[in-house]
Amino acid sequence: MPEPAGVAARRVAADALGRVLRRGAYSNRVLERAGAGLDRQDRALAQRLLYTALRHLLRIDRALQAGSTRLLASIDPPVLDGLRIAAGELLVLETPAHAAVAVGVSVVRAAAGERAAGFANAVLRRVAEGEDPLPATPEGKALEYGIPGWIRQRLAAEWGEERADGFLAAAGEPAPIGVVLRGSDPPPGFAPAPGIPGAGYVRDRSDAAAVAAAGGLVADPATAAVAAAVRARPGERLLDMAAAPGGTTVLLADALQGS
Repeated sequence: MPEPAGVAARRVAADALGRVLRRGAYSNRVLERAGAGLDRQDRALAQRLLYTALRHLLRIDRALQAGSTRLLASIDPPVLDGLRIAAGELLVLETPAHAAVAVGVSVVRAAAGERAAGFANAVLRRVAEGEDPLPATPEGKALEYGIPGWIRQRLAAEWGEERADGFLAAAGEPAPIGVVLRGSDPPPGFAPAPGIPGAGYVRDRSDAAAVAAAGGLVADPATAAVAAAVRARPGERLLDMAAAPGGTTVLLADALQGS
C-alpha cells in the first residue's frame, strides 16, 4: 500500500533529524542522501521540516514535554524524531492540526509500530490543543527564536533589546540561495548583492543549477567578497587554509589566472 501523501518527506526529515542530533551528521549531506528518492517538491518539504525542527528544538521539546506523560529522554529515538517534526509543523509552520497530527502519527507508526502511534497521537493532540504561552521574559523571547537564553541576553546587552530581537528574527528566516557568476550571464530573477560584483541571489534551485552549469558557483556572496578582499594578482602564490568546500579557492585561482 502506498504511503499517504507527505509521509515520505516527513519520514526522511525525522530520520535526518535523528542522525544530526545523535550522530553529529551534517544536515545538508544527510538530506542529500536520504532524499534522493523523493521528488523535488518532497525534497524541499523534507528540508523545510528538518531545518524548522533544528532551529526551534528548544520550543518544540518544551511543548512535547508538556504534552507527554513520559520524559522525552525515555522515549524511543525514532518516535521522538517523528514527534519533533510534527510538533514543528504545529507550532512554527502552523500546518492545520488535523493534517500535522495524522501524518505525524503515520510517520511514528512506520518507525515503531501501532502502540507507539497511539502514544504519538495522544501527545500531538495535546500539543495541537494549545502550547503553553511563552513567558513574557527574556527566556521566553529566547525560546521564540529557538536559542538558549544566554545568547539573547548577551546580544541584548551589546546591542539593545530592539536590535537584538530584529537580528534574531532575521536569523531564523530561510537563507536565500547565493551564487557567484564567474563571468556567466545572470539567470532570470538574479538579485545582485550590493557591493560584491558578480555575486547575488537567485529565486530557486533550478536557477542555481543553471549558474553552476555555466561554470559559476552556488555559494554565499560573502565567498566572493573574501576573495576580492585578498586582491590576488597573477604571479603571486597563495595558501587557502580554510578551503572547504572550495569556493573561495576557485575565485582566488581565477584572480591568479592559473599562475
